[in-house]
Parts: sequence; C-alpha cells; structure tokens
Amino acid sequence: MVSQCDWRAGAAWFESQRIDYDVYSHQGNWLYLAGRGTEPRPNRRFNIKKQIKNYDPKHESKA
Repeated sequence: MVSQCDWRAGAAWFESQRIDYDVYSHQGNWLYLAGRGTEPRPNRRFNIKKQIKNYDPKHESKA
C-alpha cells in the first residue's frame, strides 16, 4: 500500500500532536517514510502491511 497523500500533511499533523517535536529529526523521518528523503536503496517505501504484521498482528492498535 502506497499513500498518495502529500507527506507534508502527515508531518504537519504529527507536529501538532507532539510536545517534544524536533523539526530536523521528524521532518527527516517523514521524508524517509514517504520515499522522498535520503535513502541509499532505491524504491524503498514504508510497507504498512508489513508493519501491521510485525507490530500489531492482532490489530489491537487504535488509530
């Protein structure tokens, strides 16, 4: 699954939720996860299905 949303929308929402927001760390992470940042491996994308399988296989997390 690849999100077609602008990564900046997610980054802005994330920033509004944090009290310890660090623009350099967090914007870099958002870029990386969106496949827009510095990544030595081409075509790497954040794989939501893999993350769910690895970290929430019982689907207990609430969005």
